[in-house]
Amino acid sequence: MKRLHRLLLGSLLLAPVLHPGVNPAQAAELQSLNRASIAFYQPQEGPLGELAFQLLKQAQPGYAYQPLKVGNDLNLEAFLSAVKGYQQTNPADLAPEKTGPAFNFDDRTVTWADVRQVAFAAFAVSPNWSWSPLNLSGPHQTGSSDAPQWAFRAESKLDLKLDLYQVTPTEVKTLAPLQESWQISKEIPIRNIEQILNVVKGATGVTVDLKNPDHQALVLEVVKKIPSFKEQIEQDPASYLAEAAYDTVRASGLSTTLAQIKQRDEFKTANSPSQPPDKSPASSDDLIGLEFALRAGSVPLMMNEFNPQVPFDAASLFVPQVQLDIAYSLKGLNLPDTYVTLSGGSTVLPVMRSVFAQNQQPPVLGVPVQNPRASAIAINSTIGLDQRWHFGGWGAHLGVNGGLLTGLLLDSFVFSGMPNSFSYGGTVLTGAFWEPNPHYRIGADVGFRYFTDGFFFSGGQPVAFSPLTTLGPVLHAYVAYQF
Repeated sequence: MKRLHRLLLGSLLLAPVLHPGVNPAQAAELQSLNRASIAFYQPQEGPLGELAFQLLKQAQPGYAYQPLKVGNDLNLEAFLSAVKGYQQTNPADLAPEKTGPAFNFDDRTVTWADVRQVAFAAFAVSPNWSWSPLNLSGPHQTGSSDAPQWAFRAESKLDLKLDLYQVTPTEVKTLAPLQESWQISKEIPIRNIEQILNVVKGATGVTVDLKNPDHQALVLEVVKKIPSFKEQIEQDPASYLAEAAYDTVRASGLSTTLAQIKQRDEFKTANSPSQPPDKSPASSDDLIGLEFALRAGSVPLMMNEFNPQVPFDAASLFVPQVQLDIAYSLKGLNLPDTYVTLSGGSTVLPVMRSVFAQNQQPPVLGVPVQNPRASAIAINSTIGLDQRWHFGGWGAHLGVNGGLLTGLLLDSFVFSGMPNSFSYGGTVLTGAFWEPNPHYRIGADVGFRYFTDGFFFSGGQPVAFSPLTTLGPVLHAYVAYQF
């Protein structure tokens, strides 16, 4: 493979000499196209192909996965060979500034972008999905023994054959395909088991005991003749089990396929000139799943009790805050995109009551505050869960956490110590992020935070002062690093 990259690099550098139609600037652009790229062709429409593209791309960040947009039912090997033949005889036509239709292949028009993508790719891959006939089994018990529920199960075997091609400067080599399989199933609840048992008894004269395997088989044979169930098992499993298949393949992460790729000699070469020859690029599989994130933004915080005589201060909804999050992936439980989070943060600037609130009677009786302009900061400590979704180098997440909010009243001149408050609540956050590589993540969030009113105490005695209130929007930007 190393020799392959040296040969291809050398041919690109010599292009201006061997082919006067290619100037040095064009040669440099052509060379940049060969960044260990992989042309990805999806012969079958549907979400499984898109999912395979995203999973392969995420697991191999050192390769530039590029989708081929040349339509369905393409003979990929013949197309690759046609492009390589065209490249050898017309190298100047592959200049990056060429746009629009290039040539016709198999009654379809191919753009210059797709031609260049194949011409300068290191590999081409194509996922082919196939299903076994839909099989109906059961009935089996799904509820508890006290309140039993019954269901049939529709299932099919889903097979993936990932065709692989190695693209060299002069030819296309067909490699042994990679294969992976899943058993996909879907439960069909039986809403009225007694009605089905009566149908079976009327058809066979047998009083069914559902705990008897022979009677279960008898029920199944009768049910298969009922038109509604017959329609079920005659459906195309690709459409009937589409949602269950997507969830199953997504959860597996194509682990078997990726393990096979790592064992293939063709893929063990370094993926870019800047990497040491014997070092593979980091992938999410290589990480332990421990992440640290530094957040900065605003949170709601106020000390104006809800009094119609006190004007609302909108600035109290956007108090500056910094926060540190520690997250750990539940990949050990086969939930690689679910994280447990521990968070600790503090408001940066103290907040104080408005002038109007300072003139109001304290909401509680207790130790008097000598300074009506006393201010407070808030420190949050929470635990929660965060669910993430990935779309190539981009992603989205939804997180929820709850815990304790501690308030400290500053400059109160209360002689028994610094008054503090404790309240309970949580935050819901959602947002988008960008992952330039498996280690780094940069994102922005919006959310909502609520904590119960935090009344101040000092030395075990209540303080005659407005409580710390947290209710409103959260805005955060953050940068994260994962080990």
